[in-house]
Amino acid sequence: MLKIDESLKEFSYALRTGQQVNVTKSGHWYVEGWFMRIIRWLFDLDTPRLKNIASAVHKVFDAIEQEPLKLEQPGKKLRIVLKVAAAARKAIKDSSMYDGVSEKNLLKRKITALKYRIGEEHGGWDKKPEPDSDAFSKVSELAKGYKEKLWQFAGDDKNLHEEDLKRLKEVACYPQFVRMLEKDPVLREEYFSATIRYLNPPDVYIEYPELSKRLKASYICGSIGRFAYNVPLKISVQGAERSKTVTMPFDGMEFSVLDPKATVIFGDGHQNTVEAIFKDMYNKNYGPGDYYFTGPNGFIRWNYHKMASYNELKQEWEPVNLTQPNWWENLPEFETLTKEELKKRFDLKRDIQDGEWVVVSLAAKQNDRLRIDDCHGYCEVAIPKGDGTYGYYPFGKYATRFPQGALEFLSFVSNTVPAEIVYPDPNPSYSGIRQQAAHPRIVSEAKGRKYLEQIRTDIQKGREGNLVFQFAWENCAYTVQDWADRAFCKKGACNQTPHLFIAPLVDAGAVEPLDSLIGIFKDLPQGMQDALVGTTASLLGSARGLVIEDDNGKKVKKSVEKSPFHQGFELDGNKVYHHIHLPSQLHRQIKKGKLPGVIWSGFQRMQITSRTPT
Repeated sequence: MLKIDESLKEFSYALRTGQQVNVTKSGHWYVEGWFMRIIRWLFDLDTPRLKNIASAVHKVFDAIEQEPLKLEQPGKKLRIVLKVAAAARKAIKDSSMYDGVSEKNLLKRKITALKYRIGEEHGGWDKKPEPDSDAFSKVSELAKGYKEKLWQFAGDDKNLHEEDLKRLKEVACYPQFVRMLEKDPVLREEYFSATIRYLNPPDVYIEYPELSKRLKASYICGSIGRFAYNVPLKISVQGAERSKTVTMPFDGMEFSVLDPKATVIFGDGHQNTVEAIFKDMYNKNYGPGDYYFTGPNGFIRWNYHKMASYNELKQEWEPVNLTQPNWWENLPEFETLTKEELKKRFDLKRDIQDGEWVVVSLAAKQNDRLRIDDCHGYCEVAIPKGDGTYGYYPFGKYATRFPQGALEFLSFVSNTVPAEIVYPDPNPSYSGIRQQAAHPRIVSEAKGRKYLEQIRTDIQKGREGNLVFQFAWENCAYTVQDWADRAFCKKGACNQTPHLFIAPLVDAGAVEPLDSLIGIFKDLPQGMQDALVGTTASLLGSARGLVIEDDNGKKVKKSVEKSPFHQGFELDGNKVYHHIHLPSQLHRQIKKGKLPGVIWSGFQRMQITSRTPT
């Protein structure tokens, strides 16, 4: 048996001449004997063999893609690989036992990618300098169909945005790839998801399919799309050898991300592999990790739950210092905007005057319904930097450990657990799958500082173990409302800050079996409804609590049972029970015209046109 990558020419010849080739899991190939050929023919067992061949060829393509391409002399190996792939595809196509549509399409995609990567001079195709008019017309129609059928939320603008059109013009420079999009619905949905839903660059997706797959699997596409105007993922040609590669920024410096085992070096001397950093981003659902992606610097070494950077000398995380007057300036920069960019992004009705701040209350939801799960409330603050631009800071509150799965959620929903304030809140990068709602407010510097003082106070409480998270009351949205109330309300009156999120629990949906229970409760008389909601919450453990120190240093027990959710509170002159701070209520109020604001999904609204390369 021979190893494929050491005998590509022979492997190609065996495939092209119709020999009964098979491949082992270790990547060795051999020609089967006559007995095995008869067995496969008699019992229709050729499918596993063809799948083995296709899998082996994919691995060859992926290994080649992970190496920078030397444009001056790409070598004979790549031409042989193209022949191998074409022969493997033909073997599957000619088989009467195995349909293999997905395998044939994937092989064709990788052939197309490599041909565009090496260019016409070396046996491939050149990317056209201008969009092909026929390709642009065809791909535009396909994109319209994608947005009309597969965009997630009711009421979203399903017309093609100017950012979409830029990307359609770019893919139209790859007419061979557009032909594939016409014929392959799976590729079509995947491609438009990457380039329209997530605004990832078309050229990288087309020419580097293995890297695109890794980026998607690591949940990095949202970060790339959020800051697409900075082109954080790009094809570049480096050095005297004109090596073609794909780079991303790490601590403000560009490194190739093709090879997962490649090492990147941060400004403080810290080193890690591309693979390890991608894995850290993937694991964000389970913990904060050691890295975060920002607009100016790309991947930075930052624990966003601890609000801490890593000190290499001390070998420990150092939380940001909160004692300085402008403590937020010690935070890593998330984004910088101008007045005009802020006004356009949030559809502000008046100009921002010099010295004024912008405080934005936001909600993100992942379901078209109003649900108590799969949603989040957070805030963003735009602060003048003194040079005509604004530093942009997203903050939010999270439980220190969030539930994983339906069973943990049921245990969590009536519990009171420790919480912390995070920076940057990750939800700005979730717009590919979540619909965002924003209620902006232009405020004076004094009010802006007062607002940030509420945030600073809660950060400190979280560090001391005195901040709680209650799904039913003191949740993420409650805290955003509370910051606004404490910063903008006059003593004894709070008509300056509207109720952004408050809503009856029975107006919301949830994960099963809670969703069915809530649906039953909603149709009952008010008295019976209150009794059953209260009983259900008690059965789920609403008496469980957490002992903390209040603002006066007194030990108190916080629990859902003792919260206004159970005990009731005054709302517009009436005492109400079992209301919650529901993030998606902000969407509903803006849609109904009760609050000024904007709603969007996708990353198109976030792009800064003046900085986006055409």
